[in-house]
Amino acid sequence: MEKKPIYHLLSFSLLFILISCVNTEQNEIIETDYNLLDPETTEGITISESQEQMMHFFAKVQENTVGKSIPDITVFSLTGTPLNLKNIINSKTILISADAYCAWGQEGISNDFPKTITHIKNDYKEFDYEIICLLKREASDIENPQQFNLLINEVKKSYKSLYVIDESESRKLNLFANPV
Repeated sequence: MEKKPIYHLLSFSLLFILISCVNTEQNEIIETDYNLLDPETTEGITISESQEQMMHFFAKVQENTVGKSIPDITVFSLTGTPLNLKNIINSKTILISADAYCAWGQEGISNDFPKTITHIKNDYKEFDYEIICLLKREASDIENPQQFNLLINEVKKSYKSLYVIDESESRKLNLFANPV
């Protein structure tokens, strides 16, 4: 029996946790205040205080996101058509997201995640989740779209469902890291 790389197991575990956290409550995701990450001090903070602050932020993100329904969020097709994300997803949808400025995020959505999904589909034939990739667009991407367009071209071969989400809308979903 062939041993699978640990990242496939970890990715599948994370995927399972995310899927199992979905419930039928109608309360919606609440945008987490990013100011929780900024220290309110002029004297600085220690490493342990910084770690505690980050743990508090992640706990708040989880509280505001996991098990909640998606609010009205505008995304755009690659042709620019605005759509409500609620109308695109179903109960068996996995959202993945990144922007054009994080190398880890780009690697995650371009290579790691597609490879992991392929392995999962090969090992679990009953896996029938739709994968939707949301590319976060910043205001600067509208003025200077070269880097953003490179990202679109890089990932569109890996995803049948690829949409653009403006940064302000992504914050409403607590998509603050890359990849998510």
